[in-house]
Amino acid sequence: MLTENVTSCATIVAMSGNDYAALMAELSQRGIAGGLVYDAIIARPAELAQVDQLVTLNDAHFQKVWPGGAKVIVTPLSVAPPAAKNPVS
Repeated sequence: MLTENVTSCATIVAMSGNDYAALMAELSQRGIAGGLVYDAIIARPAELAQVDQLVTLNDAHFQKVWPGGAKVIVTPLSVAPPAAKNPVS
């Protein structure tokens, strides 16, 4: 199911240890904690990869942790699903 719904139309991006450390320091300075940290761990690689879209059901949280990404943070209700890069048969 993950392959059909995610990896067929998305690229997996990872952060380095230094990226994580810098993100945690930034979040701490901004007073961001709790569940928003998880959203930031998703948003930062999206930012680094310069994605076209970050699709989420909770756009308000993602805009809070990545204010500069407001133009690419979308909800499934606001965009059509992307075409699969490698359709699964």
